[in-house]
Amino acid sequence: MKFRSRIVATLGAVLFLSACSATSQIEHFRPENAAEDQKLLFSPMIRHGETLYLSGMIGLKPGTTELPDSVEEQTRNVFAAIEKTLKLADADLSHLISCTVYLADMNNYTQMNEVYGSFFGSKPPTRTTVEVAALPLGAQIEISCLGYLNRNT
Repeated sequence: MKFRSRIVATLGAVLFLSACSATSQIEHFRPENAAEDQKLLFSPMIRHGETLYLSGMIGLKPGTTELPDSVEEQTRNVFAAIEKTLKLADADLSHLISCTVYLADMNNYTQMNEVYGSFFGSKPPTRTTVEVAALPLGAQIEISCLGYLNRNT
């Protein structure tokens, strides 16, 4: 009986470890046309299991390191970058479950919120919005997100 219990326990452990190693695979995503001269020291998106982790993104004009003047245009550009990044994992905005919005000035909340809301239907992800002292390159907004990629649906 003890021998059988050990076999069952060993098989259970092997199956558990196999499942853990299968879900602990980490995949890094970087858009193909990411500027090499930027030498980013982070991954724009990582998939671990079915979870997507998107780094904070600022609203650069496409293909440049320049920022538009308005928070509205920067917000639109952030979402264009988020959508492009999600597409690398065959995902879209509907896969987002949480976003964190960093604003350089909370007085821009209403303008940001109006544009933000235009990207989501009746089921937006959870969101936290905070004011920060400064953002990279003098950006007015940065957004980071978490997503879920359910490959069974």
